[in-house]
Amino acid sequence: MDFTIFGYYVSAWQFFAAFGLVFSLLEVFAPGFVLLPIGVASFLTVPIAYFFDDWLTQLGAMGLNLFIVFWLTNRFIRPNLKSDNFKTGVDSLIGNTAEVTELIKSNGTGYVKLYGDRWQAYSKGNDEFSIGERVKIVDVDGNKVVVSKIN
Repeated sequence: MDFTIFGYYVSAWQFFAAFGLVFSLLEVFAPGFVLLPIGVASFLTVPIAYFFDDWLTQLGAMGLNLFIVFWLTNRFIRPNLKSDNFKTGVDSLIGNTAEVTELIKSNGTGYVKLYGDRWQAYSKGNDEFSIGERVKIVDVDGNKVVVSKIN
């Protein structure tokens, strides 16, 4: 199937190759991961368009390729792209080990040092921690950290 675009003679396989190239390049500027699979499906349609001249076969192949590429992308690639596993800010403190720099009494507060920063801390239980003791940060409460004994 041959046609003209903007006065230029174009074969169907050239159209699908250009279509794939455009969508692959647009993926760089688009948020998400949606345009590259369309480009890949277009590239996979090029051999079909080269050997089969029927436009219905070419569009059917494009649709099937889109389905397969999107299914493979959602099944194998997208789960590895999720950034929910990364903690930032104060949430990244939870689970770390800090050093007590000022006595933490059983129902009072003291200070711990983590990554060179000094944090006001208190114990959720009735534990007391002395200076130099290593503690685990279990929660963040406003601008204070909650600590417990290291097991």
